[in-house]
Amino acid sequence: ALNNISDSIGENSQYKVKEIELGYSATDDMENNLISAKPVWIIYADNESDTRETRFYVDVRTGEVHARVME
Repeated sequence: ALNNISDSIGENSQYKVKEIELGYSATDDMENNLISAKPVWIIYADNESDTRETRFYVDVRTGEVHARVME
């Protein structure tokens, strides 16, 4: 998961990992009244250049980085 995050960010960015937890990413299909969830690693890190916290969501099964959320 961390290697995939490293590959997805720019070469000039550096992050300090603070915490990693296992969670779920849910999606809903309102048309069919379905909700599905898949396991994701939620990685909390501080951007070294601007000290903003960033959360990365990484699919547990595939290692794909699904989202990067900056606070």
